[in-house]
Amino acid sequence: MMDSDRFPPRPRPARRTGVLLAVLVLFLSTVFMVEPAEAQIKKGRRFSKKGECTECHEQDDLAGSKPHRPFDKNECQGCHRSHGMVGALRLKGDGKALCLLCHEAADLGLDKPILHAPVEDGRCDACHAPHGTDNDMLLVEKAGDLCFTCHQAAAFDRKHRHKPLEDGCFACHEVHGADNPGLLKEPAGDLCASCHDITKNDFTKAHFGYDLGRDTCHQCHTPHSSDTEGLMTLSAHAPVSDGDCAACHNEAGDANPFGLNEADATGLCLSCHDRSDVAPDGVHEAVASGDCLDCHTPHGSSRPALLARRSLDLCLECHGEVEAQLQGVSKHAPATQGCLECHNAHGNTADKLLVTAPGQLCATCHDHAQRAAAADVVHPPFDDGDCLSCHEAHGSAHPALTVNSRQALCAECHDEADDWLAMTSSHRPVKRGRCNACHEPHFGTIPSLLRAQPDDLCIGCHEPLITDQSRTVDHSPFASGECSTCHLVHASDSPALLVAPQARLCAECHDGVLPTDPAATLHQPLAARDCSQCHLPHGGTMAMLLPETTDNLCFSCHKDLGEAMTTGVTHDPAAEGDCMGCHSPHWSLQRGLLAGEVPQLCLDCHDGDDADFAAVHLGQAGATLDCRNCHNAHASATAGLLHANEHDPFQGRACDACHTDLDATGGGQ
Repeated sequence: MMDSDRFPPRPRPARRTGVLLAVLVLFLSTVFMVEPAEAQIKKGRRFSKKGECTECHEQDDLAGSKPHRPFDKNECQGCHRSHGMVGALRLKGDGKALCLLCHEAADLGLDKPILHAPVEDGRCDACHAPHGTDNDMLLVEKAGDLCFTCHQAAAFDRKHRHKPLEDGCFACHEVHGADNPGLLKEPAGDLCASCHDITKNDFTKAHFGYDLGRDTCHQCHTPHSSDTEGLMTLSAHAPVSDGDCAACHNEAGDANPFGLNEADATGLCLSCHDRSDVAPDGVHEAVASGDCLDCHTPHGSSRPALLARRSLDLCLECHGEVEAQLQGVSKHAPATQGCLECHNAHGNTADKLLVTAPGQLCATCHDHAQRAAAADVVHPPFDDGDCLSCHEAHGSAHPALTVNSRQALCAECHDEADDWLAMTSSHRPVKRGRCNACHEPHFGTIPSLLRAQPDDLCIGCHEPLITDQSRTVDHSPFASGECSTCHLVHASDSPALLVAPQARLCAECHDGVLPTDPAATLHQPLAARDCSQCHLPHGGTMAMLLPETTDNLCFSCHKDLGEAMTTGVTHDPAAEGDCMGCHSPHWSLQRGLLAGEVPQLCLDCHDGDDADFAAVHLGQAGATLDCRNCHNAHASATAGLLHANEHDPFQGRACDACHTDLDATGGGQ
């Protein structure tokens, strides 16, 4: 049925639609008059409006000799949506929902109560190729090999193999879904009876005269392969292996041949297994008060020690706290695989059922103890063999199975850790609780369990700073790799982890930076004790570790001077960027941070005894004047760097209007 039949179009106002379309076309043609629409698509475009995907996608690259039918018929859009210019995979459905657009769920067995794990997860492509393959039914591998991509092949290739294995897995198993556990095609007993005639005397004789029926095969036999003749399970109860069923059951000819020859199962077990061996005082509660068959099968098991289920599953039925731990961020590998690597199920509760002492037990897998013997420094908890003081045994919400976050864990012994976090600056690993970024957790060869020598350790994180090739001038401690000369490692009450307030720290090496006279005038950055306002702390490209030329650096704060110097007359030292020619960079006993007293500072460049000088200074010698009274030291709109606002008599050079008896020595009034 066509879509138009299923969803008849709604009536539309044709005239109104036509008008709107015309307006839209007119708008687009006027706004985008640069090129026709086709010009916006690259020549040889990557898609076809007709769905001819093979113009770009080579069929030979996607399929084998047995292609998927839609692919073979070039019906790509049966599964894919056109992706246009964007190279994106756009399917019409996700997972098995896509496949069910064509395949009926019931035909595939997807309506069965027990589903193959990839089917349940909707991952059809785990077994089937979407385009094609060289294998039947679009399998990504040959049928026998495909199963072994998930199922361990060793379990199917032991000395004695079940004959149906020659015909492949599908002789007994469904592939997608089934009504029976294990995806069996029939109930287990019926499936066995389809090959083994249980009514024959030979069958009864092989089972020591007992008429076992068809529902008990799995109790003693493994269905795939075994190292024991008769396909016996991995672990078999000794009486079963010996054919001595009467050791536990009534004789084969008895009216109730399968009845126990003891009052209860536990009593029967203890008739062979000495209580002092399997259930001594202080034993695991499940052993002391439980039924042996809670954990064990009486005949055979595919698991060690006749266990009824995986040891992990058995234990978690009672130990819910362990199950919760195994949901954490980190999981102890043995705990996820089974409990019996570390615990003795029949062990003593006082020892947590451990097969040996905790420290020794950890050492059976972790070779830390051997390596620690050659170490110079050992973490005390590790040295004491007390692994569980820092680690959980099963799982943890924190990495490396730690009982708490690294920060909180270390702080349990190292009280100063809390103080570090309250300081002005804390090292980033300290803030993030990553103590092990710098310290070994168990043992090492360097004091404080450092992973490397203190200054070398910094390179691990700060390598870009150290390897920067653009620097031509290095701060001496930085060039020598002596980070600890200036920085603390954990935290500081000064910014940037400095060992002391910045100015005081710099003054320890740089004499004269701090004033010796309390009356001195301080440069504002020095007054703020922030040397890094003018100097780079590690290295740069300019002398004195300045971040830029002196004039630009000064003008970054003294913007008014920089602007004034762009017009009018500029004092030569200022024009040349030689701020230090007149000023001290840190402090001075003169106002304005001048490098000397005025007029002597000015007379270092200007000859105050020259006749020309006297001529323009009313006959006065330079030594008698304070140049600042008349001149701007940086820039002025007038020649001679005179101040912008002048006294009228001075502007007319009529000094005698106010002063009398002037002479070259500055006499007169």
